[in-house]
Amino acid sequence: MSRRYEIEVTPDLVEKDDDGWYPQLRMHYYLTLGREFLNNRDAKRAKAQLEAGQNSIWKPDFNKGQLLPAVLNGTKKSRNACVLSSLQLLS
Repeated sequence: MSRRYEIEVTPDLVEKDDDGWYPQLRMHYYLTLGREFLNNRDAKRAKAQLEAGQNSIWKPDFNKGQLLPAVLNGTKKSRNACVLSSLQLLS
């Protein structure tokens, strides 16, 4: 856990990690500050899968490992939520 979060592990952190916070934090990071690093992250993961599979990838594993589609979908949902909020303010 200390490598994953790069901070001191506390009982509170362990509890939050057990409650599934890491995927949410990772998604938030890639939606905000880490967007520029996402393509490289997905490419490195795909390359590692190709090497491990001797130049073949099992599509479900590949799709599960890629974050760019989820981030793009999250960005689209965020934009839609902003538009809806704006429309509600106007009405």
